[in-house]
Amino acid sequence: MTRPAAVVNRWLRELRELPSSGAPASVTWAAYARVLRDWIEFLSGLGVGLFDGGEALK
Repeated sequence: MTRPAAVVNRWLRELRELPSSGAPASVTWAAYARVLRDWIEFLSGLGVGLFDGGEALK
């Protein structure tokens, strides 16, 4: 199984390379990266993985 960090990094790279995705500015990319980092840390503190599914979040 692919690690969540690898999936997030791939998505961020794709987002940065595709201005048509709606986030052409590097500051937007950096903001998305920070928000994702904070969300992953928050979930980790709850003992929930990024891709654990809806039941785990409930």
